[in-house]
Amino acid sequence: MKKFLATPGPVNIPDFVNQAMQEIYHHRSSEFKKIHKESCSLLSYFFNTSNPSIIMPSSGTGIMEMALISILSPKDKVICLEFGKFSERFRHIALAYGCTVISVESPYGTYPSPEQLEKTLKLHPDAKVVTSCHSETSTCVLAPIKEYAKIIAPTNTLFLVDSISSVGTCPIDQESNKIDICLGVGHKGFLIPPGLAFLSHYGDKLPRAIKKSSLPKFYFNLQQEIITQKEGLSSWTPNISQLLGLHASLQYMLKEGVSNIYERHSQLSQLTLQKGKELGLESVVSEGFSNSLSVSGFFVSNPKEIIKKMDDQDIIIVGGQGNFSDKIIRIGHLGNTSLTEISWVMENLANSL
Repeated sequence: MKKFLATPGPVNIPDFVNQAMQEIYHHRSSEFKKIHKESCSLLSYFFNTSNPSIIMPSSGTGIMEMALISILSPKDKVICLEFGKFSERFRHIALAYGCTVISVESPYGTYPSPEQLEKTLKLHPDAKVVTSCHSETSTCVLAPIKEYAKIIAPTNTLFLVDSISSVGTCPIDQESNKIDICLGVGHKGFLIPPGLAFLSHYGDKLPRAIKKSSLPKFYFNLQQEIITQKEGLSSWTPNISQLLGLHASLQYMLKEGVSNIYERHSQLSQLTLQKGKELGLESVVSEGFSNSLSVSGFFVSNPKEIIKKMDDQDIIIVGGQGNFSDKIIRIGHLGNTSLTEISWVMENLANSL
């Protein structure tokens, strides 16, 4: 029997996406250029910008690196809002390129307050960029990027958001929030296998930062890709199969309706938390903080045993990372997941506890 993925990604792949990926095109053909260009434009509905997105053959970490090296020079200051394994990753990338990092940390299950950010930005007005996750999948929290953006937007500092597990599941509103860069991937909210990552850009701070950046870059050259992909091309050979799957997926998702997708994910999150509470499980997200619409987590004493029991029932869930290793289980409810499916997952979890 095929395993059901109830993870924070990858997600279950619909048959129509698998079918679309069976086709093959030459990546410089007019037919494929049209598909590529349309996919870049359709992604803008989910980031909510007027600019087409950039699509790269990459993991989420790759597109994080592309974003940072395209706007920074050695020793530049980077303010990293850190509250989980993935928000911490920006720090590791920035340090690897010789930048100066100012960490603003909060305990797992929470996120830094807007007041903490405001105070730090006043102390370091020369910071080139503030980084944050939106949906921090390692801790299952949904950070207040709108409030962060209000503080950052009036300054010369850029705001870079890892929206990798939130885009396609909840509103980003990049343009109205004046967020300079948002990142995404295909294997979380967009129903395709791993292999594609997205960068959405907005505003006039970014072009200036790109022009000043002196960090080395070759394959991950954002300025080059912005120019090339406007024509439906990429600078290098794209992941053709995944792009065909993405094109089919985006058309399918827009038929469901963006607001309907967000409402479904909100209901999935609420149902998962409700069922967990009924089972006597404590949520990973601290009281007073927002839960991700993509993944929910619960403290358990025996995560590996529960994960194994769920696997025996052909359901894949995952444990914790970083400070939450061997402390929690995480249940993903993103992609094309239905309320019926998540109810079934939670019923099987009850049998596994």
